[in-house]
Amino acid sequence: MSNNNIKSNSSIDQIRKLLDQGNPHEALKFVDRLGLKTPIIENARGVCLMRLGKTEQAVSVLRDIVFRGYVCIPSDTPALYQLNFAAALLMCNHKDAAIPILNKLDAGECPGAVKVKEAVSKWKENLNIFQKFLCSIGYYPVKKIIFDFPLGEI
Repeated sequence: MSNNNIKSNSSIDQIRKLLDQGNPHEALKFVDRLGLKTPIIENARGVCLMRLGKTEQAVSVLRDIVFRGYVCIPSDTPALYQLNFAAALLMCNHKDAAIPILNKLDAGECPGAVKVKEAVSKWKENLNIFQKFLCSIGYYPVKKIIFDFPLGEI
């Protein structure tokens, strides 16, 4: 195991602890001090940005580790990164991009997707019949999805 991997693993534990304590600002400062640009650290950066409400920045960071320079999401992209990217897109109200990604995530592979999918389902239940029809053909109303839990997982 390389020194960067050891540093990443212990650093992720520290970032997770700071986020669990409700301190995303300190977690982001910690990420910045690390000076690492590995996918796992960049995922953590994206989560910190989401928790701080800097959703457009989070989308940008997470897009880079999800697409990795490709036009489509590579099949070996970790489900966790895809979930965080979709969540950041939902926070920006880009449902047309987020929901197809979310729909492809398997609960067995990515348990965190269940709560996000449930929030989307709850949102859909509160739409009128015309809005539900539009959703069925991929056109989503601008009405924001409400999340009663912090988005983003490390």
